Amino acid sequence: MVAIGFIQSYPYDAFFGGDGSYLQSVADYLARSGHAVHGLVSDITRGRTSPLYTSKYPIEQYGSWHVRKAVRLGVRRFLGLSGAQAARSAARAAGAADAASHWVGDGAEFPTREEVDWVLRRLDRIKPDAVILCYGAVHFAPCLGRTGVKVVALPGPLPWRGVKIAVGRTGLERLDERPAVLGDAERVDDAFLRSLTCVDLVGLTNDDEVGYWRRNQGTKTAVRVGMGFPSFKPMEGQEEPTVLFVGNATPQNCTAISWFLSYIWPEVRRRCPRARIRIVGRVCRTVRADIESGVECVGLVPDVEAEYARARIVVAPLVRGTAGVKVKVAEAISHGRPLVTTSVGVDAAAAGQLDAAAFVADRTTEFAEAVVALLTDEALYRAKVAGTRSVFQKCFSYEATYAEFLEWLTDQAAS
Repeated sequence: MVAIGFIQSYPYDAFFGGDGSYLQSVADYLARSGHAVHGLVSDITRGRTSPLYTSKYPIEQYGSWHVRKAVRLGVRRFLGLSGAQAARSAARAAGAADAASHWVGDGAEFPTREEVDWVLRRLDRIKPDAVILCYGAVHFAPCLGRTGVKVVALPGPLPWRGVKIAVGRTGLERLDERPAVLGDAERVDDAFLRSLTCVDLVGLTNDDEVGYWRRNQGTKTAVRVGMGFPSFKPMEGQEEPTVLFVGNATPQNCTAISWFLSYIWPEVRRRCPRARIRIVGRVCRTVRADIESGVECVGLVPDVEAEYARARIVVAPLVRGTAGVKVKVAEAISHGRPLVTTSVGVDAAAAGQLDAAAFVADRTTEFAEAVVALLTDEALYRAKVAGTRSVFQKCFSYEATYAEFLEWLTDQAAS
C-alpha cells in the first residue's frame, strides 16, 4: 500500500463535473486500488467568496481529509474560519516548520508562506510515500525538496500561448493557427514551467501534451492521466429525439451553448421538428427557455444519470478551451450515449479515437447534419450506441486511463 498526499490549493471538489470530476476520479481510483489517500486543501477561499465548502464527492472513503483555516461541520462540509480565529488556531499548532525559505513567489496562484507551512506540517504527520499536486498546487513543488517524498504534478491542460480560435455563423474559423499537434515552438507559461521542473512525474491529460513534454523536458517523466470512470453504464437507446447538454456556468460552456442555439439548433429543428434539447447545470443561467423552439432549461439536478437515461444523444459544441478530451465528452460515452462535438473537445494527437461513438464537426452545417442523423437514422444511432462501449474500454476505463500512472507510482514508492 502506498500513502499519498493529495494536495489542492483550491476546493475543486466543491463543484460537480469539470476539474473536480477529473481530480476526484484519480483519487477514487487510487483508493479503490488499496492505497491510502490523504486529501489536503490549503485555501477554500482562493477565488471564492463563500466561507462554506461542501465536497460533492465521497471524500469519506479516503484515509483523511484536511482543510486549512476551517472547521468540519459534517462528513463533507467545512466552514472557513475568520482571520482572527485562524491566527489563534495556527498559534496553537506545535512544531511548525519554518517555511519562509521555501516560499516561491507572489500572486494569487502561488501558495502563501502560511499555506506552505501548513502543508509541510500535515505531510510530516501523514508521512506519505508520494504527494500529488493538483492544478495550481503545482507551485508547492519547490517547497517539497526536503521532504524526501516523490512528487507528482497533475497540472491539467498546460497553459499554451498563442492558441486562437474564432467562431462565427459558419463554424470554427482560423483553426490553422493552432497546429493539429503542438509543435516545439509552443511554449508553456514560465512560472508554471519552473514549478513543474521540480517534480518527479508530470501527469498530463492528453497524448499531445505528453509528446510535447517528452520532447522538451526529456529528463523528466510524463505519462497520460486522462479522465477515467470506474465502469461503463450502458443505457437503453431512446426513441424520443432528445438532445442533452450538461455544464456549469463557465465561459467555455456559455460560449458553446450560445453558438449551438444560435447557429445549429434552428437547422436541427427545421429538419427534425420534434427535437428538443435539455440543458442541465448552472449554464442555464445564461440561456432563455423557449418551449416553442424545443429548448428546456433544467438547471441543477440531484441525479444527472437520469438525464443521460432520458436523452437520445449528447452535444458538446465547444468553441474555446484547452487541448485534450473534455470531461463532458468522456462522461457521455461512459453513459453509453453517442455525441457530437468539435475538434476542441477531442485529443488532437489521437485523431479518430472516438469515431465509433461520436461525430466531430467544426462547421455549423456539418454539426447540424450529424445531430439530425443521430436523431433520425436508427441504424446509424444503434451503431454509435454499440460503439460507446468499445471506446469507453479503450479510452476512459480506469484500467486504460490510470494503469501506467499507478505502475510508476507503486514502483517509485517501493524503490
